[in-house]
Amino acid sequence: MEFYEKARVDGLIKWEETPQTMTEYYQGRANFLSYRHVNFGPRVKKLALNSAESNPRPMVKITERFFRNPAKPADEDVAERTFLILEERIQLSYHCREDYITASKREFLRRTEVDSKGNKIIMTPDMCVSFELL
Repeated sequence: MEFYEKARVDGLIKWEETPQTMTEYYQGRANFLSYRHVNFGPRVKKLALNSAESNPRPMVKITERFFRNPAKPADEDVAERTFLILEERIQLSYHCREDYITASKREFLRRTEVDSKGNKIIMTPDMCVSFELL
């Protein structure tokens, strides 16, 4: 499906769906989102009636891409954000700085809520994998 950009408040201009994927294309959004792609896992056949826990199309991966925001430095401006739901990780790729050939990347891994002693774990910057260009 294709839409008129000005006719929608969310900036959606194109929407495609297959049994395994859904793709949305955007333009003119305040958050610079340009693309969202969702991969769905195999359908789970349960006899559960309509409830909050029943999910006929479980999401496996969500990829979002963003236009460049000139108000931010390139290495702080997210170009692509990927949610790997089954692996419980988030990958961020930043826009490439001028005169550089690679971009900064970060990866966040979900840890358990508590440590071995039962203390609550607070997320800190050292709990992410980072590739930054200096």
